[in-house]
Amino acid sequence: ENRQDFLRLEYETLEKLQERRAPTVAVADGLAFGAGAGVFMACSERVVTERSRLAMPECRIGIVPDAGALRFLTKHCEPSIARYLALTGVPLNAHDLYRTGLATRYVPDKEDLGLDQLYAELSSAPAGELATPLDRRGVEAPRRLESGLFNEATLQAVRDAFEKGTSVDAVRADLETAREAAKKLQGSCGWATREAADGVLDVLDAAADGLQKGCPTALAVTLDAIDRLAARRDDAEPG
Repeated sequence: ENRQDFLRLEYETLEKLQERRAPTVAVADGLAFGAGAGVFMACSERVVTERSRLAMPECRIGIVPDAGALRFLTKHCEPSIARYLALTGVPLNAHDLYRTGLATRYVPDKEDLGLDQLYAELSSAPAGELATPLDRRGVEAPRRLESGLFNEATLQAVRDAFEKGTSVDAVRADLETAREAAKKLQGSCGWATREAADGVLDVLDAAADGLQKGCPTALAVTLDAIDRLAARRDDAEPG
């Protein structure tokens, strides 16, 4: 009964946040996993810092990503990346969240620019003027935080691994094929090619580890659900 009460409160809170017409602000200054990610993504302004990490690791504990996770992944990410994140539970850092649009602002953790000043300004700003302190404190997420997922070689490898498979076993096979291709490039005589292959393989190995740790039933249900949501999004977009 306590669990049901908690879930009811969670989903009612998410619904109210999503339906609220006034701007809402969430700050993920640390880990936002599972339900925390859902609350974060339900807000209209989503602020990250250098310490931010967001993930949907539910498949690893035998459940399907909930709290609106599949919906916001298919809304903000291309289908292959949405599949990759939902099935593997791999976390994204501040740069990657900002790059995908899952985060709307990056605020540096500096005494003269940081969160304490943002909190003070948000608390005193009129409801219709929240964008002013956010604009003042927000900056581009620094490239030094880039994880490697969004360079073109790695992004294409993730697409190759997660784009086409119609079952979890098929995705797993495509992922293994992509890993083998990266391993072959590691033997290249070109330093730049070897370095790129190392980065690609790091991402694909983490994805393979996430799939291996996932519950088979949860993975299958998640794949089906995210594909259905992606198809509905495509149907709703004008031709």
